[in-house]
Amino acid sequence: MGKIIYWVHASVDGFIDGPGGEFDWPVMGPELSAYSEGLDKGVDTLLFGRPVWEMMVGFWPNAESMSDDAHVAAFAP
Repeated sequence: MGKIIYWVHASVDGFIDGPGGEFDWPVMGPELSAYSEGLDKGVDTLLFGRPVWEMMVGFWPNAESMSDDAHVAAFAP
């Protein structure tokens, strides 16, 4: 059986969503992007819950044409 890695953006006090349910507070800077890309190299499956999937499905199919961010370019394929 493979290893399961649980990785989630959470605040220091344990919250994932903002007070109104928003998820606009995480910032993908160079260190977090490098960490994410390092994790991605060692996995063959990503599992998302429905709310995250709904956010991502509208972005990632066209991400490379919508953003020039280096993390987006690394993750999009």
